Amino acid sequence: MKTIMVLLFIGILGCTSTIDSVTISSAHQKCTDISDCVSIITLCNGCDCGTPINREYVSIYSEEMEENCRNSKIQCDAMCEKQSIDCVEGKCVFV
Repeated sequence: MKTIMVLLFIGILGCTSTIDSVTISSAHQKCTDISDCVSIITLCNGCDCGTPINREYVSIYSEEMEENCRNSKIQCDAMCEKQSIDCVEGKCVFV
């Protein structure tokens, strides 16, 4: 049983380590108003429901995604609930 668990764990690590993504800096999630906030996809394979970010920094991450995800293919159809974005305590967040 322990062997199966170890193999499963290694398999999961192997899968997650091959997913290309971008990491959003918390400084780029700062906001003063809800109009500052948008959501962007951060995983190359499309299995992502988005990450709130200040719209001022979208182009930085779009360029990074384009570069990092050049050879990636959409591998899933993420089932995301409709989420609203807000500026809460100076940070873009889903509510």
